[in-house]
Amino acid sequence: MKKLILLFVFIGCATAMFSQSYNRGIGARAGFGIGVTYKHFINERGALEAFAMFRPIVGYSYTNLGVLYLHHFPIGAVEGLHWYVGGGLISEFYGGKYADLYPNDNKLSFGICAAGGAEYKFANIPLAVSVDIMPGVLFGNNYRSGFRSDVGGLAARYTF
Repeated sequence: MKKLILLFVFIGCATAMFSQSYNRGIGARAGFGIGVTYKHFINERGALEAFAMFRPIVGYSYTNLGVLYLHHFPIGAVEGLHWYVGGGLISEFYGGKYADLYPNDNKLSFGICAAGGAEYKFANIPLAVSVDIMPGVLFGNNYRSGFRSDVGGLAARYTF
């Protein structure tokens, strides 16, 4: 019985240690483009993130949309600091001068991506900041198909 009580105490402490300090966050994302992000925790460690990124470059542009599942882990004894890994689905649409250079291309691609990064949730203000990388593979009949490593970046979210 004593061992069972110790097990429940350990599980309770571990659950408290791994829990995130917010449920939802909405904000901005920047990297190889600018965009918006929405993150929603579905349990203590797991979150879904949706993002839309736009990369305006002189003469052409890209739009990326994605949905990810991210699993969070605490980093040391720093309250509010987590690292995460996950993956999901992405899509990309391009236009501009490359659309003219490749007229037979399908301008829309779909793919999968992995994600890894770190996030810090400030204790006294409703703000979380994160940095991540999202390598992926796009499938489609265009010059952008194949390995991509240009979706990750920095994010700042208002949390609630």
